[in-house]
Amino acid sequence: MKYACGDLMGNNDELIETLKRLLRYINAYKVLSEEELRLKIAEEVSRIEEGSRKEMEDKFGGSLEELIFESITTHEKLSIFSPDLHVKINYLGEIFYCPPSHTYMEAEIADAYLRLVEMRIDFDRFRSVIIDFLQKAGYRTEVLDEKDRILAEKEGFKTLNLHLLPTINIAGERLEELEGEGNVIVVPTEKTPWAFVNFIRRMDEYPINDTMIWVANIEKGTVDPLIGDTTDDKINSGFDNPRRARKAVQIWRASLHGGMPFGGMS
Repeated sequence: MKYACGDLMGNNDELIETLKRLLRYINAYKVLSEEELRLKIAEEVSRIEEGSRKEMEDKFGGSLEELIFESITTHEKLSIFSPDLHVKINYLGEIFYCPPSHTYMEAEIADAYLRLVEMRIDFDRFRSVIIDFLQKAGYRTEVLDEKDRILAEKEGFKTLNLHLLPTINIAGERLEELEGEGNVIVVPTEKTPWAFVNFIRRMDEYPINDTMIWVANIEKGTVDPLIGDTTDDKINSGFDNPRRARKAVQIWRASLHGGMPFGGMS
């Protein structure tokens, strides 16, 4: 699809300003997931007056949001002011767009992944699922000042220090920081299994020790173990399907010897 850049620049100041705002946003992060990029485009397009938007869509023959997305992620530009994120990357089963670069933008991609999963999570609901699970097992719970920390106590059992993370992808970093006993890292399920596979792949690098890792299905309101065991039968009986969860870990670990793909560039 070809665009008349000269006409656009001369007669569509609103669109040029929209592209400039998107450029500033993209420059701040460098790498965006497709989901984040589309949401940001929709947000900016919604600021354009409806009549002007329809006029531009009639002129260029399509949805303005889609036209801008294509302009940013392909070589077909609406304007010289259009950002350029035409490098497409599959990272942990999710699509990301990057600027042309001679270096792999590892930190920026990881940050974009974290923003993506945080966008999807209802953290209050996540916290409630864990609190309900613990209270049903007979624990008294206290949400600490950090809001992503829960202290759980029950007579006759070790105090649990729960750390709620938005993704298993940053669990390794948290494991490096943990001290003391009774630590439990809790992460939500994700859209694809690749973040979990990647963690299992590198598991031997992390100081897991006696830390347990649980996985919460926020939508279903259930919890399952991923790593570690507890002696509390009430917790064990409260897990949704621990046998299936642990079997998945065994399968993932075994399959890694076959060199499963983790992503690529296009």
